[in-house]
Amino acid sequence: MEPVSRRTRQPSTLELLLGNRSSDSGVTELVGVALLWLGGSVVLLRKSSLFAVLFTSQRSGSQWLSAALRYPFLVLLHCLSISVTGCLQRRVATKWRQNITRKLHRFYFQKQNFYRLQSESKEHVITDADLRICRDVHEMAHATSEVAVSLIEALIKTWVFSGFTVLQKKWLGGFLPPAVFLLAVKIVLGTHPEDAKNVQASLQHFEGRLKQHFSRLQSRSESILMMQGEAFELDLLQKTLRDLSTIARKLFDLMFPLEMTEWMFLHSTQAASLLELVAFAAVLAYMTPPFGESFEQKAFVVGQHLRNVQNFFNVCSAWNAFLSSRTLLMTSTAATNRVKQLYVKLEGLEAPVAKPKPKRKHMPKLEPPETFTDEGELVSFKSVTIHTPSKQALLRDLSFCLSHSAPLLVCGQASSGKTALARCLFGLWPISNGQVSRPGGSERHIEGIPFPEDLLYVPETPLLGWASTLSDEVTFPRPMAAGLPHEELYKWLAYVGLEHLAKDTELTSLSLREKQALGFARILFHRPHFAILDECTSAMGPELERHFLRLLRELGIGYITIARRPSQSLKNEHSRLLMIQGARGEDTRGWKLSELSEVTMKPRCRCSAEAFQRLDSYLECRHSDSEEIEPATSSSTLSRSRPKARETVELRWRSAPARLWATLQLGLLTSGRRRTILQKAGLILLLLHARTKLYWRFCQNLSGSLQALLSRDLAAVAKQLLFGALVALGSGFADQVLRYQAKLATLELWSGAVSHLQRKLMRELTLLRVEEEVSEPMQRLAEIRSIFESLGSNGCEALLATAQLVFVAPFLVRSLGTWSFLFLGHFLVLRLLQRSELREDLQFQAQHKRLRAQAEASALCCRGIAEQQKLSEQFEMLMSTGMEMRGLDFLHQLAITALTDFRQVPSWVLRFLSLKFSSPFSETLEAAELLSETVLFDRMMQAAFIATQQLAKCAEKVGRLDSQCLRCLELVVAVEVASRKPLPLQISDHTAGDVFQFAKEGLVSEDGVRLARKLRFELAVNQPLLICGPKGFSKPLLQLLLGVDTERSSTRLPLETMVLVMQEPYVPAYCRLLAQLAYPLLLRLPSHGPFMVHVTVPEKISESQLRRHFAQLGAAHCQTVESGRDGKEVQKGFRKVLIHFSTFEETIKAVARPQDRIIDEIELQCEIAVEKTASPGEAVPQLGRMRECLHAVGLDHILTREADGWFARRSWPELLTREEQQRLGLARVLYHRPTFCILEEATCCLPATQEAELHKLLLRFNVTPLALASQPFLETLYRRQLHLGLAKGNGWKLIETAE
Repeated sequence: MEPVSRRTRQPSTLELLLGNRSSDSGVTELVGVALLWLGGSVVLLRKSSLFAVLFTSQRSGSQWLSAALRYPFLVLLHCLSISVTGCLQRRVATKWRQNITRKLHRFYFQKQNFYRLQSESKEHVITDADLRICRDVHEMAHATSEVAVSLIEALIKTWVFSGFTVLQKKWLGGFLPPAVFLLAVKIVLGTHPEDAKNVQASLQHFEGRLKQHFSRLQSRSESILMMQGEAFELDLLQKTLRDLSTIARKLFDLMFPLEMTEWMFLHSTQAASLLELVAFAAVLAYMTPPFGESFEQKAFVVGQHLRNVQNFFNVCSAWNAFLSSRTLLMTSTAATNRVKQLYVKLEGLEAPVAKPKPKRKHMPKLEPPETFTDEGELVSFKSVTIHTPSKQALLRDLSFCLSHSAPLLVCGQASSGKTALARCLFGLWPISNGQVSRPGGSERHIEGIPFPEDLLYVPETPLLGWASTLSDEVTFPRPMAAGLPHEELYKWLAYVGLEHLAKDTELTSLSLREKQALGFARILFHRPHFAILDECTSAMGPELERHFLRLLRELGIGYITIARRPSQSLKNEHSRLLMIQGARGEDTRGWKLSELSEVTMKPRCRCSAEAFQRLDSYLECRHSDSEEIEPATSSSTLSRSRPKARETVELRWRSAPARLWATLQLGLLTSGRRRTILQKAGLILLLLHARTKLYWRFCQNLSGSLQALLSRDLAAVAKQLLFGALVALGSGFADQVLRYQAKLATLELWSGAVSHLQRKLMRELTLLRVEEEVSEPMQRLAEIRSIFESLGSNGCEALLATAQLVFVAPFLVRSLGTWSFLFLGHFLVLRLLQRSELREDLQFQAQHKRLRAQAEASALCCRGIAEQQKLSEQFEMLMSTGMEMRGLDFLHQLAITALTDFRQVPSWVLRFLSLKFSSPFSETLEAAELLSETVLFDRMMQAAFIATQQLAKCAEKVGRLDSQCLRCLELVVAVEVASRKPLPLQISDHTAGDVFQFAKEGLVSEDGVRLARKLRFELAVNQPLLICGPKGFSKPLLQLLLGVDTERSSTRLPLETMVLVMQEPYVPAYCRLLAQLAYPLLLRLPSHGPFMVHVTVPEKISESQLRRHFAQLGAAHCQTVESGRDGKEVQKGFRKVLIHFSTFEETIKAVARPQDRIIDEIELQCEIAVEKTASPGEAVPQLGRMRECLHAVGLDHILTREADGWFARRSWPELLTREEQQRLGLARVLYHRPTFCILEEATCCLPATQEAELHKLLLRFNVTPLALASQPFLETLYRRQLHLGLAKGNGWKLIETAE
């Protein structure tokens, strides 16, 4: 029965955040935050009052000096409260992250759940658990703590400042700030466009599609280039880029009103804000007591006014911070939901299995038999039925008994259920019925996985790098605390030909053959009852494979070998053969057991000394017999002198600004884009000038209204405020149009740069050559967007700040003289205080990612507990670092707060500058005029300070881009180097009788293993050839066959001659179904009228029937023609009819679903009428031929199940099964109908009986197959066989058998 989850709903966020102990809940820190905000608010009140005293007592030297000396003390207290609050918030976020991660880890590592998450059915599988634990949990905890702290701040500041105003019996001032802010928020939210969510979702969809395309190009670059799909991929990339740019522009247009309203109502005092105007007017409304004509009385009024405006904005800024944090929380909702989904899934995996109830009360309750039993040195399956996690039955009633002296060979097609035996044997997959016997039974295990001394699993690529020393690698997965003695370690390695590793201080990168040899060294060391060898000899030749298996038999180690095909060399080393057909088997069981010849197996070895004696004796016998064994190490490695792209970039662009400018120039390579960017730049400069002028006019209106108030001219006050509102509207509009144009310019630059690099990379073989120069070229291409987005936003802010400084610079020099250089010093100090932030959790994320990538092998090797300990140690160290309040870091944060927050040190310095400014005019100007000029001066100085701070921040952010610019320019340099290499030669055409001869002096595998010397063979039409070799032989051989050598000029065969089908066919996502079938050709469809469809109909169907049938689809008229679209004569008994349509949509609707075009139970043959093009790589779709190919390979259902038929766009890699993808690859061959096709294990997922039929089908379509496989198969069809990687002679042998 199904496991029953203990939870029927998702846990709340609070349930996940809180820990088991009260000290872990973060409540203490939040109480501390509340107390600090309370103290900080009181300090702010005192600071604003002291600020008013500083303004009022400008002519009273002693009083001003006393206030000026007390002000820094309040600044220090306020900065301390802010810094300590930041530290407490970080502690809260760290504790909450710690609580969530511990809860997830507790379930994640129990019973190998890190593997079970990935083995679920496609609808319920979670493949990104590492990202959810490392990234989403961090984002969730940070956003929630930000909301909690900002809410506390908003509530306390509202209470303190409003209460202070109410205590002064100014009731309006007490409730007006939060009311005005909430009204402003309501106005802003009212301008939110209704379609914004849909457009945003579309933008995210296309962004994800582009990233997915980049990722697939990165991982499948070799396949794409060998299939000559560069032009197809470039076309798909360019279309996605255009769609993405169009939707981004649409989103910019939709969000313009919202952003403009938000800027005018909610932005800081750096803009002409209506909220500031309302605050100014509100304070004036309740600050109108009678005052005298003296300077001191008027100064007191102005000081009180400025104090109340500051208090007003303190409340509004607190609520604005809460609104911003709430927006952050909303953006992290997706991450929170993913974390909750993972938690529920993990908790469900731990739920107990519901046991069936007895049907009658009087029946005794029977305990179910144990699934795993121990019958000694035996492995047996008794009537076992194996189901996949999606509940599909693979094997039924599987029964066999295996002793250690009778090795078992398990063979079958891919996905048939071979590895499912190991999963059930190790308890990873539940067994619905039946019983399994294994050494140790259900008693000796770790989290359900047997001890390595009982059963040891060795995958095709053994796990390496999990241990710290070479000794730990050999003793993996149960390393010894003290490690192996050097002599013993050397012996175990020498038995498998890896003695050279014992001389190295560090474990170097190994070839696949060396990794597999190290896997056998682990088996020899542990000497288990049984070893499960899951294709772990695929990179070895027959002689080395036979040698290693005999080493196991010398020590009495039983083994079960899993392979794809039963070669004769493997049969000779096993006593039984278990053929697996899985759910596609001919019978209902899906398996067949047969006996092979007996093999000699010695008794099981009990100690290391006995093992050494047996192995030494065995090796001496082999040497005395002069039996040749191929080495396990790589006999030849490829050494290439590659230029270092980083050094080239640093020599060519020596400074960060030069690299930044070079990156920008990538978007300006075409004259059209240069002209567009120049136009936008000119418009931005005009708007910048207008925005700056309007802003200062707004400031003059504020000071003018204050002067009118002091002059008791209420009409002038109203006039100034009304005019200020109009100026604020104009300034806001200019500001937002400027930012809108900056976004469009950034988008234009990004699309230009990416489009240029895409065209360069998608040239013939360029991408492969670029990968030899730099790593992750497509990832670097995806990073360009973040570079341009950051440059656009920071450049816009830097322009605005520079405009402010340029505007006030003459006034500063005239008013302050040499004191104006204070702003330059302020900028330099801020730059000195800035430093880069280090990511301390990269190692934790990398370890999680590695575990996820090797989940199955880790689970089968019993690495769950060890990995949990390692990850827990890393995580706890990371959390302790996050909760520490280090002295230097705290002082640095304190200094940053004091200098970057205008309310701190800058406001204190401003009072000195203001005093210096007003002193020369104190005797010549009237009180009202002097005070208004002083207020305007304060505003100008405030703008200058804030602009300086913004420039420093922008410089820091742009400086952080240097590393990304370096990566981008490395890609540019690599593309240039790759473009200078010779392109492959193209063969124009071949006749059907051509015989192709291939020669290679030395064929070397990817791992540097010599496969063949002086290789010579030929391909002939209608003479199928099978090429066999060890793992890794296919890539160099395909480079030879297809002419895609990246180092030298070669001959690249056209599609008419050679087509490649790989084991994992490349299936582009989100392209039309007909494009999938024609890949890699680009299909030409009509882009403008006339729109026509050619229909082939029998003579018995009248024209009126045709007219009625197609009239429902929008056909204009029908016309009988003499010949078809291709100019050929019409078959006797049929005629060609040309159907005219008005639009392209009507045309594709007429041909999309051929099963719907039926008249009198006869399916019409419809083809799109398109003028033929001479463009290379393009073709006109032949729908009839496509339908024939799908039917031939058994894929008709893909077409008929789609509502859009041939024109359906889907995420095909996720929609199609592996078997359907391989059939699609064969359908492509039938559609192109080349002379030859290369099948690189291209039918390994198909049932064995159908596999032979499909290979013969190719010959019936006049396509000669060339199959690449690790073991021989279909020997009646492939009578010519070429074997590579042999130990004798030149390493290759061509075998031809007569029919």
